[in-house]
Amino acid sequence: MRGAKAPRLNELASVCFSLLAVEVIAMHRKIFPSILLVVILTAVALAQPKLTPTHNFFTTADGVKIHYMVMGKGVPVVLIHGYTGSAEGNWFRNGVADALARNHMVIALDCRNHGRSDKPQLNGPGKAEDVVELINHLKIRKAHFHGYSMGGGIVGRLMALIPDRIITAGFGGSGIPEVDPEWRAKVPADKQGRDPKEDEASRNLRIRHAMDNGATREDAEKQADAPRPPRTTPTQASAAATTHPLVRHPRVHSSI
Repeated sequence: MRGAKAPRLNELASVCFSLLAVEVIAMHRKIFPSILLVVILTAVALAQPKLTPTHNFFTTADGVKIHYMVMGKGVPVVLIHGYTGSAEGNWFRNGVADALARNHMVIALDCRNHGRSDKPQLNGPGKAEDVVELINHLKIRKAHFHGYSMGGGIVGRLMALIPDRIITAGFGGSGIPEVDPEWRAKVPADKQGRDPKEDEASRNLRIRHAMDNGATREDAEKQADAPRPPRTTPTQASAAATTHPLVRHPRVHSSI
């Protein structure tokens, strides 16, 4: 009896092993195509050349030399930085331009008085007309425009100057809320509290702005680390306005 049971046990084990082998093969057939797809996509991504922006200059009608950067091909996207910022700092160092340039032509300028552009007015603002001259210089008929902070204000000005040349207009950090109820519902709530990286980002921005205006790295860091004057509250600003000579003498004010 014992001899008869042994072949049966061996036969059962053989059948179980065969079923297991079939299951493993079937599982590998399912997994292998997925692995192969990942390998192919990774190889394609690595084979794509890394995009590098070009640095260019043009001169405006009033003689100001403007620096701008271009990267990628496709529908143009014009990016306009914020006050004391730059094209490179606002769009290229943080990956924004890289993401857009995958299927767009990204154009980002240093507004006058900023970055590598001429500075006819120390600490002065940018100018919307420079953006118009830039797209004329590049022979761009229509484009997407996006601005951050001061750049958002410039985009607003462009909407009045060249509405027929704007595909879409975007604003960031410009104090302009979404008015469409459907889109407002999709906007996530702001995080409460102070961003732990805000101080570092603000310091780096002040250092870069000082260096753009001719300061050495050492002097720029000293300026950035110096105590900052307290911000003026709306009440203080209102009080200061009532003592302004143009306010105290309305005849002078009206004659200007």
